[in-house]
Amino acid sequence: MRIIQDLQSTGQYDKAQSAYEKLGRLKKRAVEIKKAGGYEALPNEISETLLNMKEEILKEFSE
Repeated sequence: MRIIQDLQSTGQYDKAQSAYEKLGRLKKRAVEIKKAGGYEALPNEISETLLNMKEEILKEFSE
């Protein structure tokens, strides 16, 4: 997500959008891996931090 934020801050929105789409695919795959392997969910604090970062990224795309 930091890479996406860096791309956004330098005005490289096409690359940032592509990286965001890649992140979505990776997140989907991570869920599948967690289910198959029986891994535990991330702690709430980490999940909240990641969610806040995602909201900042999406906000930048909408501006």
